[in-house]
Amino acid sequence: MFRTSGRLGMIGLLAFGLLASPLALAQSGGGASGPAVSGGQQSDFQQARKEAMKLQQQIRTIQRKTLKNNPDLQERQKELQNRLKERMAKEGFAAKDRKRFQELRGKMAKARSAGQQGQSFPKEEMQELQKLMKSRQQARKAAMQSPELQKARKSFQEDLLVAMKDENPDTQAMLDKLRKKAQEVRQMMQKKGAANGS
Repeated sequence: MFRTSGRLGMIGLLAFGLLASPLALAQSGGGASGPAVSGGQQSDFQQARKEAMKLQQQIRTIQRKTLKNNPDLQERQKELQNRLKERMAKEGFAAKDRKRFQELRGKMAKARSAGQQGQSFPKEEMQELQKLMKSRQQARKAAMQSPELQKARKSFQEDLLVAMKDENPDTQAMLDKLRKKAQEVRQMMQKKGAANGS
């Protein structure tokens, strides 16, 4: 059938609502800037990131259209998301934590859009958001170890990918390109990290 590596993982994350961006790795804490690179490295990094974000948006558009045209997949997605939230609550990230996290993240987004992040987002709330983010990541990681959830997720990913390819035959090529671009950004960051450590 399919190779269940990068493309299914990325599709599953997008569909699960677990990945804000395939280049989240380039944004510590959600900031708009990437790693500290200079000259040609900066240009290359920004270009690779821009191309990946464009591909991500195209894939999201296909995904939204696919889910809209397949109510059964919509229901399965909601069920998986609810099961994940329940598991995360058991791992320490409760509904009240989720609500506060979303509240703070929304406040930060508004501050960023106004170009006043440093002035209008208090340090205390930034620290609280970072703490909640860490708790959320740990709970999600633990929750995703559930064999039942893994099995249901894999089945959903495969069916969603088939439906997306039916919706748009270019889906597979776009996923392959996105995965390569994400790898390029990772490599640039790793090289920068090695240079800083030397």
